[in-house]
Amino acid sequence: MLCFAEAGSTVIDAGTQAMAIRKTKIDGGWAWRWYAEPDPDKRYLAMATVIELKSLWSLPRFEWHTRRIHSQLASTPGLLGFSFKGKFPLLYWTLSAWEDGKALQRFVKNGPHDTVMTALPSGMKVFRHVHWKVAGTEVPLSWTEGLRRLDDKAA
Repeated sequence: MLCFAEAGSTVIDAGTQAMAIRKTKIDGGWAWRWYAEPDPDKRYLAMATVIELKSLWSLPRFEWHTRRIHSQLASTPGLLGFSFKGKFPLLYWTLSAWEDGKALQRFVKNGPHDTVMTALPSGMKVFRHVHWKVAGTEVPLSWTEGLRRLDDKAA
């Protein structure tokens, strides 16, 4: 994975690897947080998720886990970047781009994300995710495309 640092970037020590963060505004959600520059000639794994919580009672636990997962993302090798959006208080979406499926699985099966997969489902009304391949030139991902793919999966 290529890493970089520029003015205004935050460098995070991820053990054996330092990752720099920069942000790019994208329509429809929080800024895209970059962790690596994509190779324009390479294909990557894109993912979109949607979570709808059952009730306001689920919100504090969800927010606590979300903060922990965002910290985990900052030190996850193989992540190109991600964005998050929400319709407070019960509906939330993510977009992320990964080097490959193995990098995504390492993230999912470790640390806070692994914990949340058993701790949060009882508080969720809906959880859906979808994967697709993108060229490096398509990163940062498009919220329009990610939401369309989630809607297609729900239909």
